[in-house]
Amino acid sequence: MPPIKVDGSGIYKQGRTLPVKFQLTDINNNFVSTAIANLLLSKVSEGIPGGEEIPLSTSNADTGNIFRYDTEDNHYIFNLSTDTMDAGTWQLKVELDDNRYYNVLISIRN
Repeated sequence: MPPIKVDGSGIYKQGRTLPVKFQLTDINNNFVSTAIANLLLSKVSEGIPGGEEIPLSTSNADTGNIFRYDTEDNHYIFNLSTDTMDAGTWQLKVELDDNRYYNVLISIRN
């Protein structure tokens, strides 16, 4: 979900808070609010993601690297701090408690 571009073309300024958001629905298109989702980061070098890191949040509402569910907008959200992320390409990986995962690439600039 915006502001992140799922096609990997998004470029974001280092030092800002980047809201990472997504929605889950079941087979009947009902929102799923009970999943546990974790966010992991990997710096990408020469097209290959490096070791996974636990990201930092800028919100007291976030705990560790776990997304929280926003009941008003029916989405999961994590306020990602880009303060310690070097300029370059990063892989954001969302891991769900049912062993599914989703990746998106972002670029950080100074």
